Amino acid sequence: MQAGDDLVLKRMKRRHLRADAIAFCDQVRRLRPDVVFGGDIIAGFPTESEAMFSRSLDLVDECALTHLHVFPFSPRPGTPAARMPQVARDVVKDRARRLREKGAAALRAHLDGEIGARRRVLRSLPRLLARSNLRW
Repeated sequence: MQAGDDLVLKRMKRRHLRADAIAFCDQVRRLRPDVVFGGDIIAGFPTESEAMFSRSLDLVDECALTHLHVFPFSPRPGTPAARMPQVARDVVKDRARRLREKGAAALRAHLDGEIGARRRVLRSLPRLLARSNLRW
């Protein structure tokens, strides 16, 4: 996903739009209501305004994301993004913090909703133990 604003997605050279992500999540949830989604979101991509960032925050709710991988943008020399106007470092860090807080709240709400629920799981204990060096 990486951002919730169409212009930021375009500048990232992504081939999807915000509406595509929302439609995908809605469609999958119609087919499988218990599905859980996560997403990677970059905070502070060059030229990202507060309004653009707010659309990324809102996307967490609109797609009901429960697992976020948030990272602050950091320019890599020689890339187009490194040549774009950068967002102030303290703003980038603050936006990443706000996204992480939003993600933690979404995960907490999801897990709270699972209390008392019964779920079928598939386990492979021998293989799991072999990979983890644990003993039964």
